[in-house]
Amino acid sequence: SPGLDAGTVRQALEQAGRQIESDYELASLLISSDRLLVDEATRRAYFEAAASIQSDYEMRRAFSSALKRGPVPSDVLAGVLAASTGIESDYEQAELLVQIARLQPLDAQTRGPFLKALATIDSDYESRRVVSAVVRADPSPETLATMLDPSIAIDSDYEQASFLVDVAKSQPIEGPLRAPFFKGVDSIGSAYECGRVLQAVMKRGSLSPETVVAVLRSAQGMTSGHETSQVLMAVATTQPISDEARDLYIAAAGRLGNYEESRALSALVKSEKRK
Repeated sequence: SPGLDAGTVRQALEQAGRQIESDYELASLLISSDRLLVDEATRRAYFEAAASIQSDYEMRRAFSSALKRGPVPSDVLAGVLAASTGIESDYEQAELLVQIARLQPLDAQTRGPFLKALATIDSDYESRRVVSAVVRADPSPETLATMLDPSIAIDSDYEQASFLVDVAKSQPIEGPLRAPFFKGVDSIGSAYECGRVLQAVMKRGSLSPETVVAVLRSAQGMTSGHETSQVLMAVATTQPISDEARDLYIAAAGRLGNYEESRALSALVKSEKRK
């Protein structure tokens, strides 16, 4: 009916949440009503009704429809996130969290509930999708440090590396961003994946001496001679090498087999001739 006042809409949504047992029918009713959410009370009634839905798909569908209408108050969003921990499907949970990350920055009231919801996702792929969306939306060092916290378990070296490559492509790894980023690099066990991240950093072009040193320190922990030499040669061919970096470079090269060591040191000599 046209012209419904906000109070009537709120009462109808509250009654729907109490009485409609079919997840599909309740979600369909809510979605068809999302244009009527004109104030905080109607939004709150909508989200409380959506939280009563048992189906992962229908709950996420109902939440997503209302969230498309724009940012919501932090306390309301915290309630949505708390309700979403009942979503068992990793895909549906990740879809909702990615949407929220794009919708509005996390704050002191929503960060904790968001991380609790993220912790319910078992899939490394879906977890990486979420943390990448968060950092793309808010690339601050504080947010990156939060997304790299060990409590956010991305066990897959490939997915962790893919996340860090996304970060390296989007912004320089400098200043306060450097420490949490390389802490994440050092958590990767695979030499190939570690090398993939370090070379993504190098491809950004001119780096500060401190970041070059951080790259070389991470390279020292790599277990594959070939992958290590690839990183060393990327450093030598693209960056000026300070005294500290040079010592680290030579030390890392000294751990390689004869062939890889020779390639890495030759690249260093050529770079110094270009000075």
